[in-house]
Amino acid sequence: MLSVFGRFLQRRIRKEDVACRYGGKEFTLILPDAALDATDILTHRLADGLKQLRIEHDGSKLGLLTASMGIAVLPQHGDDAKTLLALTDAALYRAKREGRDRICIAEVPT
Repeated sequence: MLSVFGRFLQRRIRKEDVACRYGGKEFTLILPDAALDATDILTHRLADGLKQLRIEHDGSKLGLLTASMGIAVLPQHGDDAKTLLALTDAALYRAKREGRDRICIAEVPT
């Protein structure tokens, strides 16, 4: 399933974007110069596309795939990778707490 998901991501992002496994079932997308609104649109398209995937393993169909996602972007949410990853992770876990299969945008630090 992870390899299918990885190929799914690679086919839907720009050449300059990077999709990588961050740990366990978590992936990170690095979208250089992508504005918040464009990132939000992309993540919703990815979430919708995931629901269309039909994956088989050992002759059995796997269930519906869904994703919880967190978004953080430069410069609104921070100015370094460590901050952006932490805020994205917090938004991801907020999406999971709020019921999964949703996308949350990081809260702007005060």
